[in-house]
Amino acid sequence: LTLPERTLSLSSGNLLALDKSILHDVVAVEDSTILLTLSGEPSRPQVHPHVLDSLIEDHKRFGKLLDLMSDQIAQFQLGKQPDYDLLRDIFDYMTNYPDRLHHPHEDMIFERIVQRLPSTCVKVQNLMAQHKGIAESGARSLRRLQSAADDVMLPREAVEQPALQYIQLYRDHIRMEQQEVFPLCREHLRTEDWEALAADFAREDDPLVHNPADGRYRALHRQMTELLAGKDYRA
Repeated sequence: LTLPERTLSLSSGNLLALDKSILHDVVAVEDSTILLTLSGEPSRPQVHPHVLDSLIEDHKRFGKLLDLMSDQIAQFQLGKQPDYDLLRDIFDYMTNYPDRLHHPHEDMIFERIVQRLPSTCVKVQNLMAQHKGIAESGARSLRRLQSAADDVMLPREAVEQPALQYIQLYRDHIRMEQQEVFPLCREHLRTEDWEALAADFAREDDPLVHNPADGRYRALHRQMTELLAGKDYRA
């Protein structure tokens, strides 16, 4: 039996255990019978995690909305007023789809990865806490912008800094999920995990994607199409 650093001679009745990662060659010097036993966890056919791919597609859409929001906030630097109606639509969407559906789905996935890989616990707890922080920040900004729609004058600092903080927090959050946690989910979650998650997820179409012309986000969808066509998300 040839191993990377030495060669062993095995006679009748000898037993040798090798890890699966050790390369080796076996040569019979005379007619022989070898009993080979394989042990360990059986391999499992993996289902491609379409759930995770769907969340990443959501992230791309959220990223474009953050870009659009950033472009509007930049109007302050030019001495102009942003489009408060557009900002209100963005925050309305973000609090009515990501906060209510997308983030709870991610929380369910994160709970699974902690079960499979306990070392992710601190990182996952941080992400789940960010979900709550993002939702609270978005709801506060939406209330301010709804006041502006009711002809209540808003000072610049009531809109600009909270929006910039929201944008940065969201971008950092998405980056951490996609670079640090989602790859671990792909590697360690099993077929039964993805099947159970898919079965437990709430079913609801994204209102910005499905028939936006007939919905409340028609103007927002048009703005995204006109202003952001072909632009990459500024992560």
